[in-house]
Amino acid sequence: TKCLYLGVTGNKCLYLGVKGTKYMYLGVTGTKCLYLGVIETKCLYLGGTKCLYLGETKCLYLGVTGTKCLYLGVTGTKCLYLGVTETKCLYLGVTETKCLLYLGGTKCLYLGVTGTKCLYLGFKETKCLYLGATETKCLYLGVTGTKCLYLGVIGTKCLYLGVTGTKCLYPCGAGTKFLCATGTKCLYLGVTGTKCLYLGAIETKCLYLGAIETKCLYLGAIETKCLCLGVTGTKCLYLGVTGTKCLYLGATETKYLYLD
Repeated sequence: TKCLYLGVTGNKCLYLGVKGTKYMYLGVTGTKCLYLGVIETKCLYLGGTKCLYLGETKCLYLGVTGTKCLYLGVTGTKCLYLGVTETKCLYLGVTETKCLLYLGGTKCLYLGVTGTKCLYLGFKETKCLYLGATETKCLYLGVTGTKCLYLGVIGTKCLYLGVTGTKCLYPCGAGTKFLCATGTKCLYLGVTGTKCLYLGAIETKCLYLGAIETKCLYLGAIETKCLCLGVTGTKCLYLGVTGTKCLYLGATETKYLYLD
């Protein structure tokens, strides 16, 4: 069983690469489930009408008024609309700049282009994920309280999930350049060398974040499940089902997600 427990009350678990249902319970009211590579509809329920379909329509609905959809691998523009007045779109595989534009200013996620890689979430406060800039690398979740993931800065590196209680990965010890929860679950963030997230299973489950070497997320199934982010060469997300499942982000070649 490959399962990531978030350490809060209730079932919070991501099953990866096992037979049967593969899903993640977020531990809040309602069904929150991510199906990966099963016969039935592959869908991430976020509560209500918020659902990520990974088959058929290939579209991420954010559950707000207006069209909020990320099309992956279908004919036409692949774009994430965030449902605000301006155009908010993430292009994944068109000739123009791959960028999430217009979230109330210059809020843009560059995927494999020169310059600062930063995602502003469009709230009043600064909610930004820096992916390899010199400044502080931090993801604010934009909810009440401090919800921030520090990636490779000096001091406490902690991810608050914004639910009741502290859900946080703390540095394993003084001078230790990684974060740990109970058990062999360790997240290496922004240090020289290997940057890796271990999910506590026997196999290697590792997320490389911005090192010179390969940046890759292994989901811990028998097959290769890997997300390479912004390095030269293959950038690919394998979902662990039969066939090629690959998302190319910001390489010269085609950028797409195969779901068959």
